[in-house]
Amino acid sequence: LMTQLRENGARFDRSVWLLRQSLKARNISSSLVVRIMRYAKFRLSVQQRQAQESNALLVSLLSRALQQELALETFEPTLLHHPFLAKYSKLDRSATKQLCSTALTCLSYSDVDTVFAEGSMAEHMVFIYSGRLAYHQRLSL
Repeated sequence: LMTQLRENGARFDRSVWLLRQSLKARNISSSLVVRIMRYAKFRLSVQQRQAQESNALLVSLLSRALQQELALETFEPTLLHHPFLAKYSKLDRSATKQLCSTALTCLSYSDVDTVFAEGSMAEHMVFIYSGRLAYHQRLSL
């Protein structure tokens, strides 16, 4: 596992260098380069913090039952903050396990990404696991 993390770090360093060179060759503005590089580094830190579940090969080797248990223990603590889902979890653990293993996923955003925009139709529910969202309302003319 530690060797894999080191190899991932070396690959990341090489990828960062290649990305920087590519952006430079295309004359990308320095402000966008900074944002892209910040996001790339942010994604690496998120990936390293995760309990190596991102290694889909190993997770895919687990039995379906173990995958569901893993999903339940990963997502349920966040779901329990929502009153309806907390009650749902108490009433039907099997359904909660199914919900966690089929309908939920972790997404990461950088500090300048738009998660949703005013007036857009909701396509999913968002739970903030860490970090924060800033809401900006458009001014009416």
